[in-house]
Amino acid sequence: MIKNLKETDVKVKLIDETLDVSCNLADGSTFRLHFNLFKPIYVQDSNWSVTPSKLEIKLKKTDRKRWQSLEQIPEKINKRNSQTLNVSNSSLQRAQVTLTACQQQSPPPKPKHDWYQSDTHVIIVVHIRNLNTEGVKVEFTENHLYAECLCEDESLYKLSLALFKQINPAESDYSISTSKLEIRMRKANKGRWSNLEAMPMVVKNCPETPVVSCLKIESV
Repeated sequence: MIKNLKETDVKVKLIDETLDVSCNLADGSTFRLHFNLFKPIYVQDSNWSVTPSKLEIKLKKTDRKRWQSLEQIPEKINKRNSQTLNVSNSSLQRAQVTLTACQQQSPPPKPKHDWYQSDTHVIIVVHIRNLNTEGVKVEFTENHLYAECLCEDESLYKLSLALFKQINPAESDYSISTSKLEIRMRKANKGRWSNLEAMPMVVKNCPETPVVSCLKIESV
């Protein structure tokens, strides 16, 4: 979140596969972001908007496929590295030892969640590959959400949120597929939420680190 943000303080540059953002802050400093996007976008159909509290950027995808990440994933190195060492002993005997470093299998990606809303509902989507449908637990209270999922590597993913406003637990539910957990929470009162989680109480003035609060990617 960035307080007292003005449109004249923001510059957004979109190219087919890159996104550059800069914001002039009230203290005179500049906040910058750069993304090498996961896939190309339609620049002419993408846009951005500014409110006093956030910068929202909408990127139009060139296809309907789900992105694995916002940024490009570095190519995996499949070659094995070989290193030759010369070993000497006190009797001047020499031997040549070749060490081969075997590629380690990368762990499965950690689950991620995002959210969106209507006037009546808040929807949270947790993306988990090969989700174990029997290992899912979701609990609702008026001001809190708790969910846990059993991941592919048998680790337990937990999501605990103090909600921005009250919900109606009796009219909230969730659905499960092999790739995601979708949680639908019914708002106690209609209206837009400015945040998913409750804002912490400010005890003293502390320097804030600005972040992009909302980045939406839309399919064609």
